[in-house]
This record gives sequence, C-alpha cells and structure tokens, in this order.
Amino acid sequence: MKAITLTLNGKRLAAAVEPRTHLADFLRETQGLTGTQGVLLPPQNVDDLMLRQDVVEVAQRNTGRHGYRAPWAAAACGDGA
Repeated sequence: MKAITLTLNGKRLAAAVEPRTHLADFLRETQGLTGTQGVLLPPQNVDDLMLRQDVVEVAQRNTGRHGYRAPWAAAACGDGA
C-alpha cells in the first residue's frame, strides 16, 4: 500500500492505496463520485494523470454535455468556475 494525500472540494483526504490505482477509481470507490462531476487539477499534475482508455473516451464524448467537464487543469480555483 502507498500513502497518498489530496484535497477534494476543499477537504484534505489521506488514504492508503494499492500502487497504480487510478485516480478515477479511487474517487468513485471512496468518495462516491460517479465521474459526471468533472475533475479540476493543478497544471503541474497533468503529465502524471493516468486514466483508463474507456474513461478518456467517455470524457471526450461528453465534454460540454449536461454540464460535464473533462479533467481541467487550472492554476487557481477560480479558473475552473
């Protein structure tokens, strides 16, 4: 297991996860996020983001529909609003 920390909607989370756990899987399984909420991440993390191909395809198909946003890199929280 690997210890991780992250901030989600202003709340600090700490967890132990299996190596190579996808962020989308972690958020869905531990936080109840279904993937329709979108993801805002710091620009410096873009190169490290790992998504399964099926997740990428859904994001590409649904971006802009029903308020859905693909993972969005933003330097400040206001950039994603």
